[in-house]
Amino acid sequence: MRKIQMSIVVFFAALLFFSFFSILIMPKDAMAEEKKEATVLEPIEVIGEKVELFSGKVSTERIEELQPTDIGDLLKKDVEGITIIRRSGAAFDPVLRGLSKDRLNALIDGGFLFGACANRMDPPTFHITPYGVEDVEVTKDLLLKIDR
Repeated sequence: MRKIQMSIVVFFAALLFFSFFSILIMPKDAMAEEKKEATVLEPIEVIGEKVELFSGKVSTERIEELQPTDIGDLLKKDVEGITIIRRSGAAFDPVLRGLSKDRLNALIDGGFLFGACANRMDPPTFHITPYGVEDVEVTKDLLLKIDR
């Protein structure tokens, strides 16, 4: 038993010695980093026109006129460029230019609103009764702002 333990110790000592020795005899060039010179590119000038981003607003009067089931339904009926995904019996999840779910932020008086159910069965816009809001605004920075 002691012979086996001694041979294991000798094996690891030899392994450690040769590992250290191989580092010492390694050429210094192999350990040094190669220095590469930076390539300087010609400046590029980009000329274009500013594109007006989407925005829309729905007033209190229009909310009363449309009588939507929730804010998603209101946006579908009155704001151009928004499509709706129906999530449950009465919940609508807005989609703006292909962005949906967590890529669109819903805010009430500056605070973020989140749905509580898995698989977006109750999207954030479903938890807001449209009759208790002053206006609904979709801004160019993709925030859905709801003022009470």
